[in-house]
Amino acid sequence: METNNYTILFPYVYNNFYKIYSKTGRPGWASHFAFQALKYSKINKNIYIKYTIFRALNQLYESQGMIDSAYFYQKIAITVNDSITQNEKTKGIEIMELKYAYQQEMLLNKIQEEKKQNTYLLVIMGLILITGLTAILVLLQLSGNRKKQLENEKLKNEKIIIQKEMEIKTRELACNLIHMTNKNQLINKVIETLSESDDDQKEERSPAFQKVLSELNLHRTERHWDGFNKEFSQINPAFYQNLSRDFPSLTQNEIRICAFIRLNMSSKEISEILHLNYDSIYKARTRIRKKMNLTGSDENLIAVVSKY
Repeated sequence: METNNYTILFPYVYNNFYKIYSKTGRPGWASHFAFQALKYSKINKNIYIKYTIFRALNQLYESQGMIDSAYFYQKIAITVNDSITQNEKTKGIEIMELKYAYQQEMLLNKIQEEKKQNTYLLVIMGLILITGLTAILVLLQLSGNRKKQLENEKLKNEKIIIQKEMEIKTRELACNLIHMTNKNQLINKVIETLSESDDDQKEERSPAFQKVLSELNLHRTERHWDGFNKEFSQINPAFYQNLSRDFPSLTQNEIRICAFIRLNMSSKEISEILHLNYDSIYKARTRIRKKMNLTGSDENLIAVVSKY
């Protein structure tokens, strides 16, 4: 079992077992599953669940009056928490370094631009002495055009930066969707594995298994979609509202498919995320085109959805 690639979920599964047996007053089983969770968290190098298990063992032994053991796991939990804090600080420093490098580059560009502007001023002063009032009027016009050009370039660069940021966020959201799909597949495999337990274990652990399976099923559906909708709305704030306004006949499922299309996802990727076959997605896209009056038109569905 340890060679399967879905062992990354084992710490969470065993931790859920620990919680159930701990709450039902069975410390022996609770301790057993806590150490199982700790074992797989070490294998997967999951420092966050490892901290959770150490804290759980501290509370478990403390509730049993085993002060030495409780103190031992409390110290380990503090050490792991310090490590987590240090990692987060390191990530924060890396982000600050990137921002600093960007600011330095912008400052350098500003200095170079100022040098160019100083050069223009010197030229203007020389021409004023030579050509008089006519030259002044001409150069003022040139200066105004240059200023307008610089302002246009600044606006253009700002738009490019915003567009790049949106592209990065869109790619991240698409990656999160694919990760969610893979995680749901792994959860399905874990559920199948747990359901294949022998009859004796089923009779003894039936309530515990049922609760864990229910939590796994919940974890692979609504919570993920809530997170997706929240992140998608941050990138495209008015997408759902405007699309529903212009095409009120679209169903919620069709609007969700439009959101995936907005992320430039293929029909194959959409079918994997929604657990539907490819033909179902093809038919759904055909219905969407019909409701958008695109049937018989050369206009692309992706191009229309990307406008929102």
